[in-house]
Amino acid sequence: MLKKLQTKFILILMSFVSIILLSVFGVVCCSNYIHDKKDVERSLELALKLKDKDFNFSFENNRNFNGNSFVIYTDSNYEYMITSRSVWNIYADDAQSLIESVEDKDDIGVLKKLGFAYKKEKITNYQVDENTIIPSGYAVAFVDISNMQSSFQRMLIISIQIGSSVLLVFFILSCILSKWALKPVEQAWDKQKQFVADASHELKTPLTVILADSDVLINHSTETISSQKQWIESIQSEANRMRKLVENMLFLAKNDANRIEISMQNCSLSDICFHCVLPFESIAFEKGIDLIDEVEENIEVHGNESQLKQLILIFLDNAIKYTPKGGKIYFKLVKIQNKPVITIRNTDSYIPPEDLKHIFERFYRVDKSRKYQGGAGLGLSIASQIAQSHKIKLSVTSDEIQGTEFTLNF
Repeated sequence: MLKKLQTKFILILMSFVSIILLSVFGVVCCSNYIHDKKDVERSLELALKLKDKDFNFSFENNRNFNGNSFVIYTDSNYEYMITSRSVWNIYADDAQSLIESVEDKDDIGVLKKLGFAYKKEKITNYQVDENTIIPSGYAVAFVDISNMQSSFQRMLIISIQIGSSVLLVFFILSCILSKWALKPVEQAWDKQKQFVADASHELKTPLTVILADSDVLINHSTETISSQKQWIESIQSEANRMRKLVENMLFLAKNDANRIEISMQNCSLSDICFHCVLPFESIAFEKGIDLIDEVEENIEVHGNESQLKQLILIFLDNAIKYTPKGGKIYFKLVKIQNKPVITIRNTDSYIPPEDLKHIFERFYRVDKSRKYQGGAGLGLSIASQIAQSHKIKLSVTSDEIQGTEFTLNF
């Protein structure tokens, strides 16, 4: 998929560049062609206007011509009669060949192979000189355009060479840029695949337990409900676990799509912290963990009370979950430089640096064996999303002596 997307990106970019180059070179070539065409037409008009006068000096400053123009006079049957004075030495046979080349053509045109532009004009009783009078015939003006043709061909060749070079450079750049531009897409795609794989794994475990417990109940269909209570409670426990997992995944999906409407208001952060810590004191006592809290009173923040409570509960739940018996958990809410700061530190819990930068990723666990710890690895991802929506700076440090500490700067 990414390869196709990269190819499509390059094709679109190259198409745009090709269109722009064709437009630029097309405009340049067309403008030159139109300008040269007007020069030729003016030169032909002037040649016919001057007729037998010595007019070759009139063209010597023209940028595309040799300065050589002449007029050939014919009778009404296009038979050569005389040539006007010019720098050209036109033999009668050559003049007749030129006349025959334009005889059946339009009144104005170009002889590409011969390198001449021409224009015909009908004349009557025209006296060329003292001895020559043409009762009825044609005056055909010719202008040398060989230089113009050569110049135009050179311009086309140069345009093609420049265009090809530019396209080659842009192709190389587009290949490099496509890899750079699609890197976030590739990372998102890899994360999505990992997310699907992890979600499938997390859902598979409770489903397997539910199916196994269901088989036991089916095999003991004659037994009373009370005698099969342990299997029913197991099914209910795994079902609740699945529900929580699905709810967490739904929360993250809605947050990614910006579909979560958050109602912000002033609320007491001190009261929220107090009510979050209180239920964990009994849990910590049962596990043999010391939970030491220090909550400064009358601290208020602007936010969503429900989400702030969820945020704090996630960190407390993680601290209880990963602190061994005999360890300590320090929970503190204070004001530093008139801004609320929450710190949660649990001892005897160390996260290596290579894992520390990934702990807020979905389904990520420091324990690579995926040993069940009562969660699916989505808690810290949800905490990170809530922190972002409340503009809370979230940081974490960990060492083997002090343990792991999460800091929330409001």
